[in-house]
Amino acid sequence: MKKRITRKCPFCWSNPYLYKTKSGLFRHICNNHLLDSNQNWLLPPWNRAKYIAKQTEKGIETIEIDSLQDVENWLNEYWEGKIDPGKKRSKIWRYL
Repeated sequence: MKKRITRKCPFCWSNPYLYKTKSGLFRHICNNHLLDSNQNWLLPPWNRAKYIAKQTEKGIETIEIDSLQDVENWLNEYWEGKIDPGKKRSKIWRYL
């Protein structure tokens, strides 16, 4: 059996949601944190996403993304813990 690691959602630290699988965390990000080009909450299909909403103590901060693939690539790095400081990071890493 595969060992599952619980991870918190980095976009809503104030709400400590724990996810056992990467797909569960990705689904949570898509459902609760994606915004369209007018910064309105997005419903499926999520490929129209232009921003990610991050909850902070001051309110909601938006992070611009190029595509949903950026979010998937970032999530893979986040989930595996493979963060190399020398490597050029995506826009998402700069805001977290």
